[in-house]
Amino acid sequence: MGFIPLHQARYDLVILKEYLEQSPVQQFLNILGHRLVRSQLEVLGGYDISKIGEVIANI
Repeated sequence: MGFIPLHQARYDLVILKEYLEQSPVQQFLNILGHRLVRSQLEVLGGYDISKIGEVIANI
């Protein structure tokens, strides 16, 4: 039995600017971008991980 996606949804993690440069937050973002984590997420399939761990806006 296969899976047919009916809709795409985007989810963002919002981090307050004052916390963005703190070590635990930077470590978390680095872990998300690590090749091992990315490869494990790719195995799941159905997820666009092209921007994972990337800061996309700074407001």
